[in-house]
Amino acid sequence: MGFRRALPEANGAWAMARYIEATEMNDPAEQAGVLDQIKAYNQEDLDATWAVLSWLRDRTLSDTGGS
Repeated sequence: MGFRRALPEANGAWAMARYIEATEMNDPAEQAGVLDQIKAYNQEDLDATWAVLSWLRDRTLSDTGGS
């Protein structure tokens, strides 16, 4: 499909663990940094899902002759 993740080590379990860590942090700047990492992972996950949907639509259209 051509989609490449910028954060290949991140996954759902990673995001949940990092969120729990963030909720236990006392430093607001550090907490904001972790939350920004999680947001970046979530955005990338949405982009990956969109890439899969687009790929499937393209395949479906080409298999049906564009209808």
